[in-house]
Amino acid sequence: MEQAKMQVTGERLLIVDDELSIRESLKMYFENKGYSVDTASSAFEAIELLKSMDYGLIITDIRMNGLDGIGLIKKMQEFSDTTPVILITAYPEVTSAIEAVRCGVVDYMVKPFDVKNLERMAVDAIGKVKNSEKQRLNLNYSDEKRDFLMRFSHEIRTPLTPILGYSKLLARGEFGRLFDAQAEAADNIYYNGKKLRTLAEDIILFYAVKYEADRIETAKHRIDEIIRLAVDDEAKLIKEFGHTLRVDIFDRADAVVCDMKMIKRAIVHLIDNAVQYSRRNSLIRISTSLYKLQGVDYVKFSVMDNADNIQGRNRRQLFRRFYDYEGLAPDKWLKDTGGLGLGLSLAKAIIEAHNGRIWLEEQENTPCSGNVFSFILPYST
Repeated sequence: MEQAKMQVTGERLLIVDDELSIRESLKMYFENKGYSVDTASSAFEAIELLKSMDYGLIITDIRMNGLDGIGLIKKMQEFSDTTPVILITAYPEVTSAIEAVRCGVVDYMVKPFDVKNLERMAVDAIGKVKNSEKQRLNLNYSDEKRDFLMRFSHEIRTPLTPILGYSKLLARGEFGRLFDAQAEAADNIYYNGKKLRTLAEDIILFYAVKYEADRIETAKHRIDEIIRLAVDDEAKLIKEFGHTLRVDIFDRADAVVCDMKMIKRAIVHLIDNAVQYSRRNSLIRISTSLYKLQGVDYVKFSVMDNADNIQGRNRRQLFRRFYDYEGLAPDKWLKDTGGLGLGLSLAKAIIEAHNGRIWLEEQENTPCSGNVFSFILPYST
């Protein structure tokens, strides 16, 4: 067993072959390419190395005295089931190739071979393992991030409950008569506390829709009632921006089967976007209509704003999670503070969880024609 004396920055390889000339030539070649290389003259020597060393790749002959290459692979899986293996052999056999694939061998090379081709195989094999590991780490990170956001959102609601309760009582004058400025301040505390609570609830709802489908509780609900509740939630903001709201419902008696709280949240976010991105003192329009797609009847909900048309990169990515429009807010305050960028992605997740679809309508190619966000839900007679 020969240990590599040269320590370099790079992947560590293990070359296993009972022919000294092959071991030495491959060791020299890969070390010149920046790899750190250990060699073993038998499967048993390789196993001893594997007990104390991690390798980025193993290159092994298939036919060796004692334990062969296939036996080595089966044995090494006790130490690592992710290390890629390339088999080399002077005796190509179909049965050996099939057995090698079953054992997870990433590639198979026949002697004599071009060492440059072997190097390309090595680079490809190591790259695939690294990408797989990166995806696994990203998945774990995403799980941790989701858990953190869920925990944070739950925790932040706890202190908000008394803040909202006391500020509401204070604004009503339950603790004594307030001057107008004091009453307005108490009202603002309550209003902004509600916004913070809504943000926490949106984070919880987003991950619930994505990962806990059983949280969706559907029933038959009238369309006009869902819209009324959404408009009530946004009434103060609409007034604050000086907007006028017009609602046109094609038939107030019609209904959809949905989780009303979730669909209301989706509509609230569409109204919220329209209110904040429209020019002040604008007309915001909400409408519903019947919509047929591939022979199926849907109810189409639309919200039209009076903002600059969304184009280019913004249009392509606006339903992406945590994405915020770039430079579209008419007020400097909105441009400076932005938002969490969760509203449209949450609306999309909710609508799609109800077997619906949401999109931004194609508009006239003029900068001030406004934007129309629409979504459809299956129609319930």
